[in-house]
Amino acid sequence: MDNCNPILTPVEERLKLTKDGLGELVNSTEFKGLVGCLRYLTATRPDIMYAVGLVSRFMESPRQSYLQAAKRIPKYKQQVVALSTTEAEYIAASNCAAQAVWLRMMLKSLFQEQTTPTTIVCDNKSTISLTKNLVLHGRSKHIDIKYHYIRELFSNKEIAVDFVESEEQISEFKLTAGEDISVSDWLKTALYPGTELC
Repeated sequence: MDNCNPILTPVEERLKLTKDGLGELVNSTEFKGLVGCLRYLTATRPDIMYAVGLVSRFMESPRQSYLQAAKRIPKYKQQVVALSTTEAEYIAASNCAAQAVWLRMMLKSLFQEQTTPTTIVCDNKSTISLTKNLVLHGRSKHIDIKYHYIRELFSNKEIAVDFVESEEQISEFKLTAGEDISVSDWLKTALYPGTELC
């Protein structure tokens, strides 16, 4: 595995693993160990969750085709490694800011230029501080330079970064068990507070 070439997707396109499988039976202990390690990785690599879930279904009697699919997953090239939650949020905010700039340019081409900064919300105060402080710190010097583009956008007043509690973010949509509310009703109350539901 050390000398393998990186790949762009964790699962082969249109891969169909069936219960019967292809190839001979393989050592189930080795297969379960590999899948267990991959399941552990999903805590920090949600991008491999689907692939790991797919191969996890066949731990009972693993075949060569399942092992081949499982060995493909570690070859998947991760774009960046964050050493902390703050860095991960900073990189995500930077990617969000790049998308915001693209949308601003699109609106401008449609003669709907946005004059106020685009607001990006974040639930990590350290990330917001890192974005607003234009001085490069020892804690951020190892972050790839392309992710510091968000600082330039902030100083040019193209974006604004505001703190919003996790529970208040629409992206954190969760319903408790037994709660009788539709997704559309929940979104209405989240987007338009004080709205009466029919």
